[in-house]
Amino acid sequence: MVSWLAAFSCKREQPIALPNVLCPWGCSEFCFRAKPYNAAIVIQHYLSEVQLNFPDSKWYKILYVMESSRLDYLRPSHDYDTILMNKKWKVLPSIVMDEKGTPMVLMCRHHYKHSDMKHLHMHPPRKPYHNLSPERADQLSHAIVQAATLQTTRSHKFCSSFRMHTQESSWAGIDTFTVGTCGNFGGNNMAMLGEAASLSLKMRNNIKSLAAENV
Repeated sequence: MVSWLAAFSCKREQPIALPNVLCPWGCSEFCFRAKPYNAAIVIQHYLSEVQLNFPDSKWYKILYVMESSRLDYLRPSHDYDTILMNKKWKVLPSIVMDEKGTPMVLMCRHHYKHSDMKHLHMHPPRKPYHNLSPERADQLSHAIVQAATLQTTRSHKFCSSFRMHTQESSWAGIDTFTVGTCGNFGGNNMAMLGEAASLSLKMRNNIKSLAAENV
């Protein structure tokens, strides 16, 4: 148990203006906005081979709410994401002691209620080197989101040119983009876009065939 708690960062009472608290659902949160939650429920979820003796049988009935959390919430200390790629600003699992001296795990304000935990959550994979993304990271794909842009009128020597975009709204919502099949690999962010494309090619034969067709 001591080695398991060593993966957590104990937060002090003085707030830090950095979202350095890691939620079990992968969110980063400020320590003064984070919400405490029963640490025994979280420990039992990640220690599935060990059965803890809960003081109340009702605790066993709510274990399922943690099933939608990330599986990599606890990992080696050197493998956590950082803020602005500063190694001193790591986003870590955190615990605090309540007024009774009970350890409580800190969660973000969006996932501390059971009604929010019950939803199915899609957890995106983590990047191996950093947590930065290019402006258009989904260009190497079979379906590409093409967001609507607004360009002002440009005057030329003999005429003026403009581009008009339509926005369709209905009871289903507002549509401000289209879906296409041709990606745009131009721009000034080619290094990060190439890194995102290489990650998409990893273990994806359908993406590899698509890249071969484009080349």
